[in-house]
Amino acid sequence: MKAIIRVIIGLSLISYPLIIFFGLKYFSIKSISLFLLVLFILRLIIIRKTDQVSVSIGCIGCVLMFLGFFSANQLAVLLYPVMISFTLLVFFVVSILYPPTIIEKIARLTDKNFTEQAVPYTKKVTLVWSLFFFINGIIAAYTVYLADLKIWTLYNGLISYVIIGAIFLIEYIIRQKVKKHYGE
Repeated sequence: MKAIIRVIIGLSLISYPLIIFFGLKYFSIKSISLFLLVLFILRLIIIRKTDQVSVSIGCIGCVLMFLGFFSANQLAVLLYPVMISFTLLVFFVVSILYPPTIIEKIARLTDKNFTEQAVPYTKKVTLVWSLFFFINGIIAAYTVYLADLKIWTLYNGLISYVIIGAIFLIEYIIRQKVKKHYGE
């Protein structure tokens, strides 16, 4: 049952921009904020034993939805993608300054053949993701303040996900070539 709830919450939060877009057409900002606040609280309850990044993102979601509910201002809910990008940027940059990097930690968990030779590569990948989060945060902020809701939804609900997928794919291809080069 917990796994089903986790999937439902995860899918709901991934489709966050669509929930906002369609929700604002049919419901008040207070209703949408309250619904999303409940989702974020449930997510925090379910992930309470996981990493700081997930907890921070959940707390940011709760604060923004709380503000959206009590202010009845859609700005609070539109800022969520901006805040997520900049939160992830901070975590990734801090991990570069105080290693191991986030990418190195993930690599050590997922690759049983991880060697110290791979550390510089994981640092470069962490830098790439940091650059992405910075640029993504700027564009997401642009969509909040200078674009309409359709553009906000298109960028934050589709284009940014396509870019993330492209980065994952490109990095995977490069990683396979790097592994082949080093004979791993």
